[in-house]
Amino acid sequence: MVADRLAAAVDLRRAGQWQAAEVAYLNVAAQYPRAPEAYVATLAAGALRLEHLEDPVGALRLYESLAHGSALGVEALSGVARCYQALGNRTAELSALRSVIDAYPTSIQADRARVRLKQLSAPSTAP
Repeated sequence: MVADRLAAAVDLRRAGQWQAAEVAYLNVAAQYPRAPEAYVATLAAGALRLEHLEDPVGALRLYESLAHGSALGVEALSGVARCYQALGNRTAELSALRSVIDAYPTSIQADRARVRLKQLSAPSTAP
């Protein structure tokens, strides 16, 4: 059952078993590609790659693979922006942040994107 497999992946994540959790999430997405849980699992695998497995390029591929029109599309777009930030690609990050704001203007992620845009436009205080 897809819910059981997703729950097992969540348990691995909670236990700090990042690599095993990522594999479990990706297996859910591969075995149940049409289930809503596949989308959630792909988002979770992307977050693990970005936040714990030091793989922003792999995370970016996962986030970009998701259809942005779904209810969780804002999560995918936000993930794309975070990946570009981690990769140091300011131009792509700016574009992704604007996409979040344009597509989901009233979301919490849009509020965060606005804050990040202000940070990026602030004058540098470096010597």
